[in-house]
Amino acid sequence: MSNNILVDKLFASLQGLDDYSLELLSRLHKKNNSTDQELPNYISKMFSQLYMILQPVKDQYVKKDDVQTSVSLKPVSLDRKSVEEVSRILESFRTGLIDSEDPDIIQLQKVILTYSLLILIIVSNQVLLSNTLPLMDDLAYYDSVLSSQSSVALYAIQTLPLTIKKIFETLYKEAIGRSSQVDSGMSTQSLSTPSWLPKAFESYYLAIVKWSRLLLDSTNNNIRSLLASPTSFLVETNRNTRGKAKMFMKTVINLPVYYSTLQLKEKRKKVAALQHHNTMRLGFLLSEVPSFKFDINNPDLRLSKDIEIVSRIQAIYGEPDNGFELNTNPSASLQDAFKTISQVYSDLLPKYKNKIRHQRIKAQQPANVFKYWVVLVGVGLYGPGLAYTAITNRDAILEWVKLNFVETVVGFWKNWILEPFNNILKTIRHDDTSRIAIMSQQSLSSDLESLERMVLEYSLDNYSYITDTSAANIDKESIYAAIDQSVKSGNLELLMKGYEHDLKSPLKSILTGDMLRNILIQIQKTKVDGSLAISGIDKILKSQELVFGIVAASPSLLIVWYMIGSIRTYLRHGYFIKFTNKVKVNVLRSMNNFERLLTIQATKDDKTVTDYYNEGLLYLELINLRKMGLKLLPAYAKADWVRDINDLSGSDSTSEFKLMTVHRMSNTYSSFFSF
Repeated sequence: MSNNILVDKLFASLQGLDDYSLELLSRLHKKNNSTDQELPNYISKMFSQLYMILQPVKDQYVKKDDVQTSVSLKPVSLDRKSVEEVSRILESFRTGLIDSEDPDIIQLQKVILTYSLLILIIVSNQVLLSNTLPLMDDLAYYDSVLSSQSSVALYAIQTLPLTIKKIFETLYKEAIGRSSQVDSGMSTQSLSTPSWLPKAFESYYLAIVKWSRLLLDSTNNNIRSLLASPTSFLVETNRNTRGKAKMFMKTVINLPVYYSTLQLKEKRKKVAALQHHNTMRLGFLLSEVPSFKFDINNPDLRLSKDIEIVSRIQAIYGEPDNGFELNTNPSASLQDAFKTISQVYSDLLPKYKNKIRHQRIKAQQPANVFKYWVVLVGVGLYGPGLAYTAITNRDAILEWVKLNFVETVVGFWKNWILEPFNNILKTIRHDDTSRIAIMSQQSLSSDLESLERMVLEYSLDNYSYITDTSAANIDKESIYAAIDQSVKSGNLELLMKGYEHDLKSPLKSILTGDMLRNILIQIQKTKVDGSLAISGIDKILKSQELVFGIVAASPSLLIVWYMIGSIRTYLRHGYFIKFTNKVKVNVLRSMNNFERLLTIQATKDDKTVTDYYNEGLLYLELINLRKMGLKLLPAYAKADWVRDINDLSGSDSTSEFKLMTVHRMSNTYSSFFSF
């Protein structure tokens, strides 16, 4: 996708070149049918092959508002097979033009040069971007590691296999060098052999002794050179004191971290230099290669410019530090242009790709297999045993998971969430099964009825005794009604009077059972009084039943609320959303950097001199803006975003126009990039 920006620029108004090419092919086809010549057919075939190589790229572009804009928004690239095919086609032009007196054939060869140049620009941009954009991640990695000692120590552990490999390679090279010196300076015969050693093994013994001495000397020399730092020197000269001895031990222990720090700084310096050079090349490519605007009424103007561009583009493969050598020869011919572009395809481009790839490999951050080699070794050593143990005990593990996780969650859901809420709903509906109670609803009424019957019977049986009235003068019906009414109203005066009479003659009352009967009735009365008190409490509980239900549900409500809040926080700032926030930060940072670079470009004194590094940085920020913006924006806004990016990449636009475009984009898309 990053390649699309330059392709948008190259493909602007390219329809005219296609129409002109098809017109040339049509004329040559007619001539070929009339004269039956092989040359027009040969040239036409080469052009058709070039045209088909570019066709997949063209298919991703459609006409929209007179500007070619990528609709599919997919990456635009050409593979190695396509480049090799172009190089094979240009082999026919390696010595120059194919001679012909036909002006249409000459024009078609110019068109072939234009298409070859177009492919070369796309491929060069593709190679530069693929070897520049990852360098930004490498720089960020090295900066993050160098920011703390613990990260450097971790890096030392991660790169330990590479460090050991490098040490052995250094020792081997040192030993090889010393071996040649030994072979040239002295003979192995000068080494003595033990008398007990058989003569058949003397040569092997001498070789082993020689290589052992060389390895020991090489190791000693390398360790001495590694310790040759100011701190080590001070420790070496003052080793006798106790404090300096501790410093020496500390220095030796910190040597791996010190070595890793030097290695990190060296690699970062290489990455920064490579990124600087590639950025300058990208800026040069973007500045020195104008838009491919083709006027079908004046095709020679476009084709003559292509000859000049060919002489410029080969400067990309030079060293930017020495300045780009522009071989802008105004008298350069089409034949020279074909020789140059053929040389670029066959020689300069492959060499440059290999060179920049080797530079990246040497300076890039360690691969993941080295970063996590400790984990991989641990998995390799203990993983099979742990896996076997897990498989053999899978039933126990599943049972433990079920007991401690599944049943716990299900029990919490049923007992602490569903049941309290069901009780609250039943309370609201006045469901009797939901009433909170500390006694049964029928218990008090049965106790009261029993007490009434007991008091009534006792009073009737002992009425004459209690009131000192003759039994013959008693009207049982009226007395029954009076006593019944008195007992229901809670008046137990007759019962207590009977108890007072019984106390006057307690032995007699006990023997006759009246006192025991009276006492048992009073016990029943005490029970009823307790039940009445409990009933009052029960009524209070029932009146506050909804409050108790809400209080019972409060713990589960708090837990659920906390869990929902944690999930929402995780969704906003967790592991997955942090990548979206990172993209938003990158978009805002790129827009800020792009605006800053535009301001520098607009306020510089000499505007006639092109700052290729600044142009390259602008290009990289545009690429980052396009890529990151398309990740965040919805589908309906992506086409407008690409259009605005193309406005920023236009070479004909002024810095003021681009600054206004940046402000417009900030206002338009701010809602998508806000946190």
